[in-house]
Amino acid sequence: MYMVTFFSSLTYTSTRANQNRSPLLNLPPELRILVYEFVFKCSSVYVVPWRRRGLSTRNVHSGKYRGAFSLLYTCRQIHHEAFSLPKALVTYDFTSLIYIDSATKLLGPNGSEGVLSIKISAREVNKITDWVVGGARNTNGDGHHYAMGLFPSLMCVEIRDRKRRLEFDIHTIQHALRHCFERGTLEVSVCYA
Repeated sequence: MYMVTFFSSLTYTSTRANQNRSPLLNLPPELRILVYEFVFKCSSVYVVPWRRRGLSTRNVHSGKYRGAFSLLYTCRQIHHEAFSLPKALVTYDFTSLIYIDSATKLLGPNGSEGVLSIKISAREVNKITDWVVGGARNTNGDGHHYAMGLFPSLMCVEIRDRKRRLEFDIHTIQHALRHCFERGTLEVSVCYA
């Protein structure tokens, strides 16, 4: 799933000072990990192509568009301990598959490797399903070939279908998404809310 390493080096003076003053860093490592999981598990990263940086984060607990990754920037120790958690626990919400490739580059080298869960719109799912059912005849300009093999650890795709626009049955959609993401055991769910 994900691996957490604890910051054992006390070579930085600031690290020692943070450990002495911080209530969070005074907790045992097991409890700190539970705090990190709580922060990241209910966070979403929205890939918003029209924004300057390409990603907008939102923490579900606070309902604000900050904080999903803020914890990683508080100090070296927390960054080191929690760095692998966002990829495993955060859900990445893509408005269009065309932007998946560029958005994963913002996650750093091999950024998409640890991503386990993504959300995509019903419109994009219809395009993917049509692309797969139609024999993958059009791979230029629609971006769906970018998704192939991009998320080697992907386990779950959530489809946002607020307006009930899915054009295919769930079995056909599941087959198409498994083909597109090259994940034979991909879990697919539909959210109508």
